[in-house]
Amino acid sequence: MARLGSNVKLTLDAAGAAVAQKTFAGALGATRVDPMPNLAVYRFTDGGNVGVYTVADGEALTEKQQRLGAWLEFAVADVDAARAACEAAGCVPFTYGEGTLTYLRGPGGLCFRLAQG
Repeated sequence: MARLGSNVKLTLDAAGAAVAQKTFAGALGATRVDPMPNLAVYRFTDGGNVGVYTVADGEALTEKQQRLGAWLEFAVADVDAARAACEAAGCVPFTYGEGTLTYLRGPGGLCFRLAQG
C-alpha cells in the first residue's frame, strides 16, 4: 500500500520564485529554509513541504505548461482570507468545473486550490 508523500518540488524562474516567496511564506504562512543553492523549501505546519528550485529565465515550464501539470491543494483555516492574501501576493483566481471551489494561478503559473481545513 502506498500513500502520497509530503514533498513537492517546483522549478521556477526568478520571477516565479519571488511570487512563491510571497505566496507560500507570506500568504500561506510556511517557513522557508534554504538547504542548498537555488533551492528554497517552504515548510507548512502539517509537515508538508514545497521545494522551489530556481532556474534561469526560459528553463522553467511556461504558465501554459504549468496549467497542464499537477495542481496542488492547500488546506487553510479561512478560505476567503487566504484567497485575499494570495491575490495580494500576485496570484490570480480562475474558475474550474462548477466554479464553487477556490482555484488560483500562482508562482510561475502553478495552479492550486484553497480548501477549508
